[in-house]
Amino acid sequence: MCVTERKIENMKRFLPILLALALLLCACGAPAPATDATTEATQESTTVPATEQTTEAATDPVTEPTEVTTEPAEILYNPLNGEVLDAPYVGRVFAVTINNVEQAMPHHGISQADIFFEMFINDYATRGLALFSNVAEVESIGSIRSTRYNFTDLALAYNLILCHASASNEVLSDMYSNGVDNMNVDGEIGYRDSYRYDVQDYAWEHTLFVRGEDAIEAAQDKDFDLEVSDKDYGMIFAEDGTPANGEDAAEVEIVFTLHGRTKTTKMVYDEATGKYVYYQFGSDNMMVDENNNEPEAFTNVIVILAETENVGVYHVADLYGEGEGYYACGGKIVKIKWVHEGETDPITFFLEEGTPLQQGCGSSYIAIAPTDSPVNY
Repeated sequence: MCVTERKIENMKRFLPILLALALLLCACGAPAPATDATTEATQESTTVPATEQTTEAATDPVTEPTEVTTEPAEILYNPLNGEVLDAPYVGRVFAVTINNVEQAMPHHGISQADIFFEMFINDYATRGLALFSNVAEVESIGSIRSTRYNFTDLALAYNLILCHASASNEVLSDMYSNGVDNMNVDGEIGYRDSYRYDVQDYAWEHTLFVRGEDAIEAAQDKDFDLEVSDKDYGMIFAEDGTPANGEDAAEVEIVFTLHGRTKTTKMVYDEATGKYVYYQFGSDNMMVDENNNEPEAFTNVIVILAETENVGVYHVADLYGEGEGYYACGGKIVKIKWVHEGETDPITFFLEEGTPLQQGCGSSYIAIAPTDSPVNY
């Protein structure tokens, strides 16, 4: 990323020589009466015994060279993407539940997310959770659907303000009992895209969005703490996160698989940008952010393989403890381990030999997939 030394030298070398020369000159000339102040001053200065001068010169301490070292300045960076900052990051991370079925495409705002989680929620469908370290910069985010049990887990792990479109009573009860700061976007701060509904013939559930500035204002109105300075997000960054000894991974295919149901996501590496571009609902169907017409692309691709079971109609991954996974960056992929010890601890990642994973500076896509889900590359 993504000390100086100073030496001071001071040595007194010539004083003994000058004093000895002055004594020699006085000895050679006849003493004369002091006639003026200048002569008196000269005589006084030259009548100091040579032995006293020598002693003073010998005992005068010699200044030893000293080294002044300056500690390197603290590197300040965004804890979600590794971007170097001018001041410590003390903001609050916002998360928005993202509708991720084919009928709801395209997304809004995902190209500006620091982290985008994708996970099975029920049947064949996945849903996204987009994390923003500076949500105020995002024009529009969505479309937005209801929250799920695992979103509560992630909200606790990353201390998120969770923006959602309600949920079942069971899921809402779980979220509130865990003390998650949250906002129901539907009817509070969100807006419906009438053009989608009236002209483009989208279903009503695919038309809900929120503006980043409105999310900030609503959080202020609710007195949510918007300054957090001591949160550990569990991520370590390097300028180049390409894993050493990684296998070639120009494409990474994640096949979410549970109870015979599958959904495929493909990440395709673009050497020109150094990012993986997001494809789903067909090998040629690239995800493009409607806010800016930019591809949804990520520096890092992480796969968390977790035991997944049904709770009612919902698929719920067990995100506590540890498990295996994959990490891809720079066109290479390696196997990794993930660890999540407590509710408010971040999820941390390690190489197989136990070394902490260093991610590349930039955004991350994180899939939470059942343990039997194939990962092809």
